[in-house]
Amino acid sequence: MIKKELDIIEKLIGGGRNIVLNEMGYHSRAYIVDGGELVFKFPRTAGVKYENEARVLEAVNTIDTDIKFQSVDCVDNKGKYLALYGVVGEPMFKLDLAPEEKQMIGTRLGRFLGQLHTLLVPGVPVYTVEWEIAEWQKRYRSCKDLINLHLTKEQARQLDNLMMKKMPEVLIALGEDRVFSHGDLGGHNIIFDGKNVGVIDFTESGYLDRAADFMDIGDTAVRPMLEAYNADESLLRKVAMRRMIKPVLLLWVCKLRNDKDGIARAIEKIKAAL
Repeated sequence: MIKKELDIIEKLIGGGRNIVLNEMGYHSRAYIVDGGELVFKFPRTAGVKYENEARVLEAVNTIDTDIKFQSVDCVDNKGKYLALYGVVGEPMFKLDLAPEEKQMIGTRLGRFLGQLHTLLVPGVPVYTVEWEIAEWQKRYRSCKDLINLHLTKEQARQLDNLMMKKMPEVLIALGEDRVFSHGDLGGHNIIFDGKNVGVIDFTESGYLDRAADFMDIGDTAVRPMLEAYNADESLLRKVAMRRMIKPVLLLWVCKLRNDKDGIARAIEKIKAAL
């Protein structure tokens, strides 16, 4: 499969280019050309619709912001791949950034989200908070073997109470305020080159509660991000709860990838959250 995809790319852009495969994505394999100048995405799960992502990128690129975005080169007419003009730099999670750099990135992202969340993009999915809760609980249950292996009975009991009782009660009580959201805004989708900040991969974009775009950002960056966004008390409480359960979702991803080091890190974060 990878060879066929590389053959397609080389037919389109010629040989002699530096192409790096990134398989971190859940929905797509991404081929990064020349440090991000071009990106080719090929589906790795059923139901991926690159036409939706292309429509989203068209809307996002109307925002007047200092954040850099990808733009569409072409969508294969059979939906086999998406070709993008990329964002040059490294994912934020790979960089050893100073606190002031993280704070600067957070401030820029907060201002950007203030604009992104006002966009109207037809045809993208709409996710209720009840749907999100059910999905999180399904992922949590699929990790029970690891939880029972690495946590004490009391820790497992506390985690079960958090995921099955406390979290849904708090989020439902706070209500939802759905806006157009990135849907997967974390250090893997934030690009930095020492000066410019970029946001990539709008595959999971749709209408979600506005808290969704704050749950995957590192602690140092999320505070200025929320301040720049002018977050109210309700949003702060929603974000705090979502961030509390984030290690469980990280555990699920690491289990899918058979990432033993990632599993160990997720378990330690779960213990710290209890």
